[in-house]
Amino acid sequence: MRRLYRSIYLTIIAALVAVVVAAGAMWRFGSAQGPIGQGAEIAAEFVAAALPEASAPAAEQQRAVSQLAEKLRADITLFDAARRPVAVTGQIGPAPRPRAEPLGMIYDRFGPACFPVLPHNGDD
Repeated sequence: MRRLYRSIYLTIIAALVAVVVAAGAMWRFGSAQGPIGQGAEIAAEFVAAALPEASAPAAEQQRAVSQLAEKLRADITLFDAARRPVAVTGQIGPAPRPRAEPLGMIYDRFGPACFPVLPHNGDD
Protein backbone atom coordinates (compact mmCIF):
# COMPACT_ATOMS: atom_id res chain seq x y z
CA MET A 1 0.00 0.00 0.00
CA ARG A 2 2.85 2.37 0.82
CA ARG A 3 4.44 1.80 -2.57
CA LEU A 4 1.17 2.64 -4.29
CA TYR A 5 0.91 5.99 -2.45
CA ARG A 6 4.51 6.76 -3.26
CA SER A 7 4.08 6.04 -6.98
CA ILE A 8 0.87 8.13 -7.12
CA TYR A 9 2.65 10.97 -5.31
CA LEU A 10 5.66 10.80 -7.64
CA THR A 11 3.37 10.69 -10.70
CA ILE A 12 1.58 13.86 -9.56
CA ILE A 13 4.88 15.64 -8.84
CA ALA A 14 6.27 14.60 -12.26
CA ALA A 15 3.12 15.86 -14.00
CA LEU A 16 3.36 19.22 -12.20
CA VAL A 17 7.03 19.58 -13.11
CA ALA A 18 6.21 18.75 -16.75
CA VAL A 19 3.48 21.41 -16.82
CA VAL A 20 5.82 24.03 -15.32
CA VAL A 21 8.59 23.19 -17.80
CA ALA A 22 6.17 23.26 -20.76
CA ALA A 23 4.68 26.60 -19.64
CA GLY A 24 8.15 28.06 -19.17
CA ALA A 25 9.22 26.90 -22.63
CA MET A 26 6.09 28.38 -24.23
CA TRP A 27 6.65 31.66 -22.36
CA ARG A 28 10.29 31.85 -23.39
CA PHE A 29 10.10 30.62 -26.97
CA GLY A 30 6.53 31.56 -27.83
CA SER A 31 5.45 34.39 -30.07
CA ALA A 32 6.45 37.80 -28.78
CA GLN A 33 3.62 39.31 -30.77
CA GLY A 34 0.46 38.03 -29.12
CA PRO A 35 -3.03 39.46 -29.58
CA ILE A 36 -2.30 42.47 -27.36
CA GLY A 37 0.90 43.23 -29.27
CA GLN A 38 -0.93 42.97 -32.59
CA GLY A 39 -3.62 45.34 -31.34
CA ALA A 40 -0.97 47.79 -30.18
CA GLU A 41 0.72 47.65 -33.57
CA ILE A 42 -2.59 48.44 -35.30
CA ALA A 43 -3.29 51.25 -32.81
CA ALA A 44 0.18 52.68 -33.48
CA GLU A 45 -0.56 52.71 -37.21
CA PHE A 46 -3.83 54.60 -36.64
CA VAL A 47 -2.18 57.09 -34.29
CA ALA A 48 0.68 57.62 -36.75
CA ALA A 49 -1.85 58.32 -39.50
CA ALA A 50 -3.59 60.91 -37.30
CA LEU A 51 -0.37 62.76 -36.43
CA PRO A 52 1.66 65.04 -38.68
CA GLU A 53 5.21 64.19 -39.73
CA ALA A 54 7.86 64.29 -37.01
CA SER A 55 9.42 67.31 -38.72
CA ALA A 56 6.14 69.30 -38.49
CA PRO A 57 6.05 72.43 -36.31
CA ALA A 58 5.33 71.89 -32.62
CA ALA A 59 2.05 73.83 -32.84
CA GLU A 60 0.75 71.49 -35.55
CA GLN A 61 1.75 68.42 -33.53
CA GLN A 62 0.11 69.86 -30.41
CA ARG A 63 -3.11 70.54 -32.35
CA ALA A 64 -3.18 66.95 -33.70
CA VAL A 65 -2.49 65.46 -30.26
CA SER A 66 -5.23 67.62 -28.71
CA GLN A 67 -7.75 66.46 -31.32
CA LEU A 68 -6.76 62.82 -30.82
CA ALA A 69 -6.97 63.13 -27.03
CA GLU A 70 -10.41 64.68 -27.30
CA LYS A 71 -11.65 61.82 -29.48
CA LEU A 72 -10.12 59.14 -27.25
CA ARG A 73 -10.94 60.95 -23.98
CA ALA A 74 -7.41 60.29 -22.75
CA ASP A 75 -4.32 62.13 -21.61
CA ILE A 76 -1.73 61.87 -24.37
CA THR A 77 1.95 62.76 -24.37
CA LEU A 78 3.88 62.59 -27.64
CA PHE A 79 7.62 61.95 -27.23
CA ASP A 80 10.38 62.42 -29.77
CA ALA A 81 13.11 59.86 -30.48
CA ALA A 82 15.17 61.26 -27.58
CA ARG A 83 12.18 60.63 -25.24
CA ARG A 84 11.50 64.35 -24.72
CA PRO A 85 7.85 65.50 -24.64
CA VAL A 86 6.82 67.19 -27.89
CA ALA A 87 3.07 67.60 -27.34
CA VAL A 88 1.01 67.08 -24.18
CA THR A 89 -2.70 67.01 -23.40
CA GLY A 90 -3.89 66.53 -19.85
CA GLN A 91 -1.38 65.17 -17.40
CA ILE A 92 2.10 64.52 -18.79
CA GLY A 93 2.75 60.82 -19.11
CA PRO A 94 5.88 58.90 -18.19
CA ALA A 95 8.55 58.59 -20.87
CA PRO A 96 8.84 55.22 -22.57
CA ARG A 97 11.83 53.04 -21.84
CA PRO A 98 14.81 53.32 -24.21
CA ARG A 99 14.16 50.12 -26.17
CA ALA A 100 10.40 49.93 -25.82
CA GLU A 101 8.45 46.91 -26.96
CA PRO A 102 5.67 47.45 -29.52
CA LEU A 103 3.35 47.85 -26.55
CA GLY A 104 5.04 49.34 -23.52
CA MET A 105 2.85 49.17 -20.42
CA ILE A 106 3.73 50.61 -17.07
CA TYR A 107 1.73 51.27 -13.95
CA ASP A 108 2.59 54.36 -11.98
CA ARG A 109 0.91 56.48 -9.32
CA PHE A 110 -1.57 57.87 -11.88
CA GLY A 111 -2.65 54.47 -13.19
CA PRO A 112 -1.69 52.46 -16.25
CA ALA A 113 0.19 54.09 -19.11
CA CYS A 114 0.52 52.59 -22.56
CA PHE A 115 2.91 53.67 -25.28
CA PRO A 116 2.69 52.08 -28.68
CA VAL A 117 5.88 52.65 -30.64
CA LEU A 118 4.95 54.62 -33.74
CA PRO A 119 6.40 53.57 -37.09
CA HIS A 120 9.28 55.73 -38.29
CA ASN A 121 8.76 58.02 -41.27
CA GLY A 122 9.41 56.11 -44.47
CA ASP A 123 9.91 52.87 -42.53
CA ASP A 124 7.32 50.18 -43.35
